[in-house]
Amino acid sequence: MNKLKNMIKKYDVPFIIIISILIITGFILNVEAQAGDELWNFANIYKIYNGNQIYSDINVIITPLFFVIGNLLFKLLSANILVFKLYDLIIAISLILVVYLILKKSIKDKKISMIVVMCFIFYFIGIFIGGANYNTLALVFCFIGIYYIISHKEKRNYILQGTIAFIIFLIKQNIGVYYILGLVIYELFINRKIKEILITSITFLAELIITLAIFQMNGNLYNFMDFAFGGIGEFASKNASFTTVAGLSAILINLLITIASIYIIKNQKIEIKEEVKENLKIFCSFLLPLTLVIYPIANEYHTRMSYILTIIIVVYIVYQFIEGIKINKILQIVFCAIVGLAISFSVFLLINYIIKINSKEYKFEVDSPYFGILMKEEKYEDLKQIDEYIMQNEKNGIKVKILSHQALWYVTPLKQNNGVMDLPFKGNLGSRGEDGLIDDIKKLYNTKILLQKEKDKKYQESEKVENFIKENYEKVEEIGIFEVYYIE
Repeated sequence: MNKLKNMIKKYDVPFIIIISILIITGFILNVEAQAGDELWNFANIYKIYNGNQIYSDINVIITPLFFVIGNLLFKLLSANILVFKLYDLIIAISLILVVYLILKKSIKDKKISMIVVMCFIFYFIGIFIGGANYNTLALVFCFIGIYYIISHKEKRNYILQGTIAFIIFLIKQNIGVYYILGLVIYELFINRKIKEILITSITFLAELIITLAIFQMNGNLYNFMDFAFGGIGEFASKNASFTTVAGLSAILINLLITIASIYIIKNQKIEIKEEVKENLKIFCSFLLPLTLVIYPIANEYHTRMSYILTIIIVVYIVYQFIEGIKINKILQIVFCAIVGLAISFSVFLLINYIIKINSKEYKFEVDSPYFGILMKEEKYEDLKQIDEYIMQNEKNGIKVKILSHQALWYVTPLKQNNGVMDLPFKGNLGSRGEDGLIDDIKKLYNTKILLQKEKDKKYQESEKVENFIKENYEKVEEIGIFEVYYIE
């Protein structure tokens, strides 16, 4: 037993990686297909893989690095859902690992750090099972940046710091801004390092200018600016759920944590090391800015992400007052049993998943973009019916467009791209907005438009566009879950 403990302490990073893989792989893979971020992000990367250009051909509203990396993985491995889930697994493991490294560096106790990061996995597993996502990838680099600052308090490379900020911005623009705000609070307002923050800013701006120049050379700068920034106002105003209980709770809790941390730092009666105070300054500089990841949609996914740094700070503060307390053997056994059960359940899900995709009943071949997905029979039949309908109409010279959050289910296996019509959400339409989409519809001819019969209000589809179609064109038939309107 002692040899095992010593080996885990010596090889703690590989141990964390292996345990994390064992715990979460089954949960990530064994998920039924749904129309959501996993479908939309996968389908957009698949469009890029098939030769379509981001922004000019696809209405992506996020800065491009997440999609560039996904496309590279598709080219290196295979362009299917299974590889996309692998992308998700890589991001999840990276986030878990960097959180562990921050805990280990700050509290300097490997055992406590391991226990906390295992609990972290259990709580945050919900943000990992929705497919690879730019939000979690951006947070990975946010925490890499925070880890770098904690590890280099005396002397930092401010060019590297600017590059980390730029990478985050290139993954998701708003999170990049929040990280930069955290840097400014810590380096400028707390440390008064004007020269250093200037070097960071110049580095960031130089790399941004180079990126914009590359977009310009590719004739894609206008489209990039239009979709990544032109629709921000509409997205925020039309989709905001910022004032939900979850959103307000996240702001209040993180504000209270910040106030408590400042009190601990400033109160001379509380005896803590200067290093602890400095770490709290670093953490708190980023806490409130990164809380803004909940804006404008404060759902469970975004709210959970806003609590990652909160948990690190709470653990760090609590540890300062219980340092030296031993975790008895009973607690260790209980914790190991919980981890063992989680691994067992994950392995069970993984085995179940492997059996399903290798069974004779599994619908998708290896060369299908949907290989690796678990899809209910009724959804598969719906997919097959609509795709056959599209192909039959095209043979007769009639174009088909689907204006629905489900559109990408059908066009992806056909390798079709209808631009903004494949994801016609408010805020995803660039600076032209809903009126621009209506103008595009007016230019169509000999086209059937499919509108979903029953709407799910959690999606941001345009009622204005739908009403325009219903008021100006004739409903000719129904097919599956859609009503069909014909434009002569």
